[in-house]
Amino acid sequence: MRSGSAADPWATPTGTGPGGIAPSVAVEFDTYPNSYDINDNHVAILTNGQMIDLDPQTPYGITSCGLPGMFGCMSNGDTWSVWIDYDGTNLNVALADDSTTRPANLISYPIDIGSILGHNSVFVGFTEPPAMLTRTITCSTSGSA
Repeated sequence: MRSGSAADPWATPTGTGPGGIAPSVAVEFDTYPNSYDINDNHVAILTNGQMIDLDPQTPYGITSCGLPGMFGCMSNGDTWSVWIDYDGTNLNVALADDSTTRPANLISYPIDIGSILGHNSVFVGFTEPPAMLTRTITCSTSGSA
């Protein structure tokens, strides 16, 4: 999520996800092993357009996805369910491979989103690097803003 212009709230200087977008808070689902990443299968929190993983965690403890279709690898082609909640103190992220049952949080990161974004109104969106495979994203919301 980020604050900014309604004309193009997700325009990125780098063209790769949230890189360079400030102010912003992002949940990264990363399946590519960049030199600065912990592995090719992790989830992390990013702030203010910096590509520095905060509290990176690996789903199901799977740190390498060399085998196609491997359970727990976010690139395995399965349908993944994701829950992202913010309680005013912690940003919580849970995800499940091929299941709609919510597991325990993978990430529970203490963060003051209001002070980072500095606005009452924000944009929420999805982004990924160019030329990636097509993804289907279905969203539902609950609670109050």
